[in-house]
Order: sequence, then structure tokens, then C-alpha cells
Amino acid sequence: MKHLILITLVAIFMQGCATPYQYSDYAGGYSTTQLDKNVFRVSFRGNGFTSRDTVADYTLLRSAEITLKNGYKYFSIVSANEYTNYSSYTSPTTSNTTASVYGYGNSAYVNASTTTYGGQTYNFSKPSSTNTIACFVDKPENIFSYNAEFIANSLSQRYGIDIMSRINIANDFEKRIQFQEKINSISKDILEIPNYKRIPIDSDQDQDWFTTQAFLYWDEKSTKEEFISNGVKKYPEYRETFEYLSDKIRK
Repeated sequence: MKHLILITLVAIFMQGCATPYQYSDYAGGYSTTQLDKNVFRVSFRGNGFTSRDTVADYTLLRSAEITLKNGYKYFSIVSANEYTNYSSYTSPTTSNTTASVYGYGNSAYVNASTTTYGGQTYNFSKPSSTNTIACFVDKPENIFSYNAEFIANSLSQRYGIDIMSRINIANDFEKRIQFQEKINSISKDILEIPNYKRIPIDSDQDQDWFTTQAFLYWDEKSTKEEFISNGVKKYPEYRETFEYLSDKIRK
């Protein structure tokens, strides 16, 4: 049974997907460190199913997103590093022996065969990329720089990623304040509901997703049906919670 579980896990692992554009977790993703007022270190770590080109593009996309979220329009790459982590995995082996015994006179004969499974070795390469970027409001002279909005639009469309709505939320300060006041009010009401079914949005990625969905609905950029439908797709067991929130957000 132990060997069967291990073999099953390997099979599941081998059917994995490339790392999506997400906050860094055990499967990879992006991370950001601010080094100065306008200087950031942006990294993306892929898994064994992510190509080097995709990792480089995601690092560039995250660089553009960070630039725009912080109120800048252009960025230059001060330094860039790409590296790959190599690893391998050998599946466990199991052997199965079958035998048959037959007799003739005073003699007995045994016919046995053994079949061995497993023992395959899988090699993985996990690419990573890091950009140290400097951000600018105006296009700098004498150094190469990227137009952050152009990069964000180009790469998000190429990979089917919606980051512009998140950027717009971050940059619209007045609406952010009004929206946060609404969320704070709803949070106080929820504390008085003993049987409220809380949506598990504890990770940064999930919080980012929920904030985007709630803001677009509050800002009348999506309908009530779309807000509930998107919520149920991600959290199938929380329809009642999303229905409750949909009534409160636009109340």
C-alpha cells in the first residue's frame, strides 16, 4: 500500500501545470522587495513545468505592475539575473512474483516469474528570474526604459491575465478610500452575525482576487450575477455568503 501511494503521488505530480502568475508559494510565483523609494527587486520562480521564456515574461510583467501600482510610468532594469535549479526524482520499485507448483511421481516442480515496476528517473529544471528595477514618472534620458503600461497590456493579453483592474484600483486613491469604508462597515455588521460563513481568503493572492471582484462590483463595473458567479466558481460552497455580500456592497 505504501508503494502504491508513492506511485500515485508521482503520477499526479507528473500531470502538473506550469506556475501561474501568482504570489509566491510552494509551486512558485512572484515576490517583490522595495529597496528604495523608486527601486524594487522583482523575482519570479517557476516550477518544473514552466519555461524560461514564461518566467522572464512574468518577471517583466510584475515589474510593470509594480511600477504602475506605485504611481510611476516607466522603469529601467538596473540588473537582471536568470538561474535554473535542477533536480531529479526516481520512483520507488515494486516487484510481484507469481509461481505455480506441479508434481510428477515423487518430484515437484516450480515455475516462477517476477515482474518489477517503477524505478524511472524524472529530471526537472525550475527556472527563476530576478530584475532590480528603478521607476520613473517621466521617461528618463540616456538610459533604456520600458513603458510600464505598454508592457502590462501586451503581456497580460498574451497570457490572458487581468492585471489592469488591480492597477486601476491601486491608483484611484479617492475611490479606494470610499470602497474601504464600505468594506469596514460590512465587516462590523458581519461580527454581529453568529452563523456567518466566512470565505477563506487568508493568502495575499486570495485577498487580491476578492478585493478586485468586490471593487469592480461596488464600482458598477460588473453585475450582481457576475460577482456571485465568479465567487461560486472559486468557492463553490459559499454561494449564500456571496449573495449576502452582493446585497451589502451596493446597499
